[in-house]
Amino acid sequence: MHPLSKLSNSQGIGDGKTQFFWNDGLVVKINDTAELISSSLTATPRDADAEEKFDRYTKMQAPEAGYRETVYFHELAKDKEGKVTAAVVDHETDSGSGKGFGVYCKYSPEQLPRFIEWKMMDSGTYVVGMEPANCLVMGRPNERRAGTLKVLQPGEVRSYDVEIGVLAGAEAIANYTDQCQVAIASAH
Repeated sequence: MHPLSKLSNSQGIGDGKTQFFWNDGLVVKINDTAELISSSLTATPRDADAEEKFDRYTKMQAPEAGYRETVYFHELAKDKEGKVTAAVVDHETDSGSGKGFGVYCKYSPEQLPRFIEWKMMDSGTYVVGMEPANCLVMGRPNERRAGTLKVLQPGEVRSYDVEIGVLAGAEAIANYTDQCQVAIASAH
């Protein structure tokens, strides 16, 4: 699937803060065998809660009552096409093509230079978010201070092309993992 989103400004100058989000908890069976696989070069915890769980930032876990959300900001390596990618996979789910099922996103870092991993492993609110974005989740004032707030000029239109796909079976997941590793190795 290749959804193309357009953001336009027909009024005065406006913030162009854009973040794509989908809830993989409803698409992929998320449990303690699921993980984030990506071309991540670095992952930065947003706060003390995320720092505390940093050793497991790519791993999902069993639901935990009282879990506090954890957020990680990733720098992703480009593949040979100049795209970046991330997936949530569960190695135990039967995909119809054998064990292993996942959902990935792939996009241009020129359009969306940020990738945010959001985990809420709480009982009853059990999800993981993969969020390609042109901003972080710290709010407009922080983006403005950092000089990274995107602004749409009057009449300006921006297009965002995000590929969303499925990884069905262990072979597809292994091939995807290999592609991520090649991108990481090429970045060094």
